[in-house]
Amino acid sequence: MKRMSKKFLPAFHGIKDGLKHRAIQVQFVLGFFAIVGGFLLKLSAVEWIIVFLCISNVIAMEYMNTSIERVADLYSKKFDERIRVIKDVSAAAVLISCLGSVLGAFFILWNHLR
Repeated sequence: MKRMSKKFLPAFHGIKDGLKHRAIQVQFVLGFFAIVGGFLLKLSAVEWIIVFLCISNVIAMEYMNTSIERVADLYSKKFDERIRVIKDVSAAAVLISCLGSVLGAFFILWNHLR
C-alpha cells in the first residue's frame, strides 16, 4: 500500500501546485457552482455523471494548458511565433472543452426548465 501511495504523491503535489494558478482556481469555482446548480435541479444519476465528467474534463484541460504554457516559458520568455501558436492551440483545447460542457449544461437545464 505504501508503494502505491508513492505513485500518487506527485499527482497530489501537481493538484496543489496547479491550485496556485488563477485559471485553474476559476474552473474549480465554476465547477462548484455547477454542482450547487445540480442539487437545486435535483439531477438524475445520468445527469450527475455528465456534470462530473464535464467538470473534471475542463479542469484537467486547464491543468494541461497551464503545464504547456509553463514548459513553453522555460524555452523562451521572448516572443516567438512558434510558442504563441503552441499556447494558443493549448488554450483552444480548454475553450473547446468549456464550450462542450456549456452545451451539455444547456441541454440538462433545458430538460429541467421546460
